[in-house]
Formats: sequence, structure tokens, C-alpha cells
Amino acid sequence: MQRTLQNAQVINSSSQRWHSNSTTGKSRKKPEKISALLTALLCSLAFFSMISSNLHAAVAPTFLDEVYGPNTAIDPNPDSGNNNLFDVYVPDGEGPYPFLIYAHGGGFGSGNKDKAIGNMPELTNEGIVFISLNYTFGGVEIAIADVILAINYILDNHEKYKIDVNNMFLSGSSAGGITMNRIMLDDKRFNDRLRGSWQFSYHNSQSPAPYFSIENLSDVGIPIVTEIGKKYPENDGHSALHSQQFAENNYNAGNSGMFVGDGQIWYDGRWILDPEQGIDTGESYPTQAEWVHAVVAAATPPVLTDDFEGSNTQYTWTTDGNWFNSSGVFNQVEMDKLYKAVIGDGSWADYTFSFDMLTTNSLDSTKKHMVARGDFRVTDNQNLYFVRLRTDGVLQLQSLKDGAKTIIASVNTTLSPLDNHNYLVEASGSSIKVSVDGELLIDATDSDHANGMIGLATNKAAAAFDNVIVDLEVATPPPADGAYVGGYIYDSNEITAHNGLVYATKTGQHGTPEDLKMNVYVSPNSDVTSAPLIVLVHGGGFKSGDENKDRFPLWATNYARMGFVGASITYRKANPVQSDTSIKASWDVEDAVRYLKVNAATYGIDPNKIIIIGSSAGGFAVHALNVGMDSEVVLGNGEQLGVDTERAFPNTSSKVTAAITTGAAMVGNSAYDPLWMYDSEDSPMLLLHNGVQDMETGVTWSGVLDLVDTLTSYGITAGAVPTDDPHTSGIGPDTGYFDDHLHPFILDHLGFDPL
Repeated sequence: MQRTLQNAQVINSSSQRWHSNSTTGKSRKKPEKISALLTALLCSLAFFSMISSNLHAAVAPTFLDEVYGPNTAIDPNPDSGNNNLFDVYVPDGEGPYPFLIYAHGGGFGSGNKDKAIGNMPELTNEGIVFISLNYTFGGVEIAIADVILAINYILDNHEKYKIDVNNMFLSGSSAGGITMNRIMLDDKRFNDRLRGSWQFSYHNSQSPAPYFSIENLSDVGIPIVTEIGKKYPENDGHSALHSQQFAENNYNAGNSGMFVGDGQIWYDGRWILDPEQGIDTGESYPTQAEWVHAVVAAATPPVLTDDFEGSNTQYTWTTDGNWFNSSGVFNQVEMDKLYKAVIGDGSWADYTFSFDMLTTNSLDSTKKHMVARGDFRVTDNQNLYFVRLRTDGVLQLQSLKDGAKTIIASVNTTLSPLDNHNYLVEASGSSIKVSVDGELLIDATDSDHANGMIGLATNKAAAAFDNVIVDLEVATPPPADGAYVGGYIYDSNEITAHNGLVYATKTGQHGTPEDLKMNVYVSPNSDVTSAPLIVLVHGGGFKSGDENKDRFPLWATNYARMGFVGASITYRKANPVQSDTSIKASWDVEDAVRYLKVNAATYGIDPNKIIIIGSSAGGFAVHALNVGMDSEVVLGNGEQLGVDTERAFPNTSSKVTAAITTGAAMVGNSAYDPLWMYDSEDSPMLLLHNGVQDMETGVTWSGVLDLVDTLTSYGITAGAVPTDDPHTSGIGPDTGYFDDHLHPFILDHLGFDPL
């Protein structure tokens, strides 16, 4: 049950790239999947740029002459690195980052950590830690022992060097390459965290060796690049011939392999540039930084993998009809109407969705549309996209919006739905691409739906499905110049206000339906990219205020002027306040976030980048949203908290990227303390609070610090800012604590560096 992905071209290394800098928590993939995924990722390196544009590290070492072993002698010869020292080049920012360790050449008797490193220190500007090390001279076994000692020291000090211990890359030139090859192909002690190897100047003295066998390379299972300044098939000392064969053997072992020679490129099974053979496909090859990030992304596990052999444990299929698992294949055999199976998280926005599909029978074989299909961005049965292959070979992409169907794209093929095919859907913003068996057949745009679950369906047909994979690693276009990180980039008259939007209707204080509203403010930046969202939640003691309270519309507008999408929301209130008023308000704020995620495409929102800011009572609701409430807690009226029976968008998560509160430190209140369900998955929090005592709530600054300690004890990133304000502070871009506290916190947790 192999995963089939589209056969992608190698990217152009000079194009601009945008990518996520999240590199933690990786797990190993099977070698053949690494190769396919790496190829697919390198095809769309619009994926890789956020790090390169937002990290500005100096080329000089961050840590010079770090000591990893007993040999610290400095040779009078400045070209000699006969010692246990190394240099570390670290990007600006918090990390952790992928890291590449390089060992120099010199025949095990000369050279040092400055030798032949070229522009590799500039990897720091691409979000990669670069480490160049010396080792004791005297032969390969001594070098191997030293490098192992160095790697262990580096791993032990991973926090100091800001490295992601699960994303290690090894590199070496000549003698250093021999050393690194022995460690990764023979010793193998670090291979659980080793992601790939980029080797320079392959030396013939390594060949032949049993650890270069295809069987062993398959067992190691990592992508390898070999680079040499000679033309294939030159074969003297530093051998272009054996360098290329090393890359080709790795490819034949089920991994990715690339050879870079003098004006020659061989990549994953074929020459893409070789003037000697008259080959020039017009393709380029990735830079070292691009390759590292592609490998890291390929090693990131998909959010959902189900081969129907027990691999999927996180999500459960919701089905109607007669769905059953038989020999690792998901079947549906009822043919009287449309039947569906749905799975996932309604907050999923940009993702790839891959699946195998075979129509096995039809109620009426003369009806072209009675076939199986794949659904994505599913909100409910009336709102989704689907792709199907009709019996006449026409591949269709359709939208179902409020029950009305629209054909977005249709293409004639020679394929049959009665044959098993692999389908790959790539949904990023308004861009939707559909490939079948590795061939891109549909490249369309549509903005009906921004996010939602995935599904499988049969329309008066029986079908079999397999190998369902959802991966959230996708491309994000660049924002407008200066967005988010600087000041205002738009005038107020350039902001579009969507006022009075009803995000839910629920039972109000007197038992009658109450429309819950919000204002959403959108800038021209949302026309070119999906922008981060700033949600503002007003205060008022849970008995007054709405989305138009005080300066909240102005603050939300000003966030939009910076390139964000701004929103000001309200919630249910009561006067007098009841024991469950604050709980209902918190549930409403959750639904407001869900509404904005579901309608992300309409307002140009990136649903994966949301900062929520609450003031006073609104801060309570934000705290509750972020940490969760225990449904079994008994309220003051003697009733159990329970769950929101009027919840809107039940399949969409209300999780945010980070949360800020002012005048709302939830400490020292016995009525509320049992509510909170703190855990390490809660988003980061920043608390603005009077530095002595809140004049309205009575909470002291020491109590705020106790809350921060409580949050951090659960693994939650938290901090507090003492203010001079009696109760709440301003939370807009034009307020006193924005430049030094709110803005850096927002940018940090959205993954941007301030100017």
C-alpha cells in the first residue's frame, strides 16, 4: 500500500520562497516516502521563505572555538585544526532549528574548521544552524571517535545552540566526508535523528565498501547529495564517477539522491543537466538550505494517515451507508443513494489530500456520474469541494455551496473510474490542484470554502478506498511589503469594514433567540495572501458592551492597517449576571473564532495564525478559550457546567495561536479555579495587569506572578507585564504597551521578526 505522489520537477533555486519555521516533533518516514515527498516539496518552494526573510544572522560564528574534548592545543600553524574545537553559526530568533555539522578535508593530517566551508555559514540566514568542527589528526578511526564525541556534546547542549535534535544533517569534504559516511552508514548510532547528508569531494579510498551497498543504504533511509568540482565520469582520487554512483545507489535504494558535478546535475534517476550528453531540461537544483528544509518538511508526519490497517488512531470516520474494512481496504457497497464517510478537523485549511479510489459497481452503468468521489474542505453536507472521475473519463472539480453545485474545472482523460487510481488534491488559499497517478490535470482557483474536513463518498455506486493521507504542510504566498512587522501600511479609507456580522444565534437571557455579532476589518493585504487574524474581545462585567464598544472598532481597524485582519466581537451578557453568564460568554467567543476560521477565505484570513486579545470580562472568556473548561465542574447554581448544546460549527477547532488578556488574571477565585484544564497543548499567554493591585478585581501583582508560575508548570509559555492602569490597558496598535510588549509577543508567536 504505497503512497503515490505527483512526479514533480526540481525547483529554480533563484526564486523567492516562503515556508514555516516549525521544525519540532519529527518522526521518521519510510525511505520511499521520503524520496517521493522530497520531490513533491522541492517542486513548490514558494513554500520556503519566511525564515530567509525574517532571520538576519551574521556570518561570523556565534560561538567560536567551542571545546568538545580533551585536545584543546592550538597549532602555531593557522591552517591546522588538530584539536577538539568547533564553531557554531546560529540564526537570530528562538529556534529550535535544523542543524548541519561539517567536517573538513585534508587527508587526516591537515585542514581546519575554516577550510572549504564556502558560504555555508550563510545557512544561518535561512534558518539553519551550521557547525564546523576540527578533529585530531592521525587517521580515520581517530577522526570518527572525535566527531562522535563532538556530536554528543552538541546534542547535550542543544538549547545553547538552538538546534532541533530531531533534524540533524551531516556533511564533510574528502577526509571529512569519509568520516561522516562511516558514522552514518556503518556506526549508525545517530540515525534516529539524522535526516540527510550533503557530501563534498568524494574520495575513491572509500570504494568499494560494504556499507555503500544498496541494501545498507535502504536500511539507513536518508536523502543524500554528493557534490564535486569535476565532470562525470572522471575517476582519479576525488572521483566524480563514484560520487555520482553513490547518489544513484541511494536513489535505487528507495531514497532521494542528487549528484552535482562541474556543470552537471543528476537527480533522482535522471540527468537534468549534462552538456557532454546534450542534456539541459531547463530545470535547476535546490540550494543547500532549500534542500535541508525540504527534507525536514518531508520528514514531518502527515496530520492524518489511514491505510485501513490500523495506522490511523487520532481521528474517527463518521459514516452513513454500509462502510466496512476488508483486507486493509475501505469499502462502501450500498448503491441506492449518495453515501459519505467524513474525518478530520474542521479547522484544517491549506493541505494536501491523497487517496486511492476505485469504483467497483454502479446502480446504472449508463449514468456517467454514478461513481465514487473524494471530498475536501468539508464544513457540512451542503458545503464542500469534491473531485470525481466520471465513467466517460472526465475528471471534475466541483463546489457544493449551500447545496448548490458549481463545476470549477473539467478535463477529458483516458482514465476509467473502474481502475484504481491515486488522487492528490493540493488546496492552498484559493488555489486548488488535482493530480491523478502523479500527473497534474487540474490547476484552478476558487474561494467558496477556506477550510474543513476531508471525506470519501459514493453516488449510487459501490467503491473501494485506501491510503488516505492529509498533510498540512503547504505553501503560503508572501504578504504585502512591510505587513505586520512595521507601522501602518494602509490608510483607514483602504480598510473594508464588514459590520454587524451574525456569527451565531443562541438563546439569550430571557429565553429568546439572540444574534451574536462581530465586525471584521480587512485590508488590501488579504487580496494577495491569507493574513493573520487579531480578534478583540471587549469587557463590561458580562452585563454590557458589544462589538462597537469604546475604541475596539478603531483598534481592530488599525490592526488591519498593519496588514492583519482585525475583528471585534461580542457575546451573550446578562443583567443581573447569572452564575453561568461568564461560561456562556466563553462558549460564544469560541464560536466567534470558529466562524472566522470557517469563513477564512471570505475575509482573507490565515486560520492557522490567530491572536486573540481580551479585556476584563472579555479576558476571562479568552482565558477560558485558551485553557479549556472542565465540563463536570458544578456551578454556583448547583448545576453541572456541561457543554455548549448550541455550539456552532461543531467540527471546527477554536484553538488560537496565542492569547493576551488585560485586567483579567484568573487567580485566587475559588469559584473559577476548578474550571481550568491546563495542559502543555495550551497556546502561549501574555497578561497585562496593574503592577500593584487591580482596582476592580482586587488581584495583586504577586497573584499574577503565581498564575504565570502555574501556567509554566504545565508547560504553557506565559509572561506578564506590569502596568500603571488601574484595571485594563489599551490593546490597539496606538496604545502605550503595544510597541514594547504586545507587538513583539504577536510577531514572535506568528513567526515574524520585528524590524
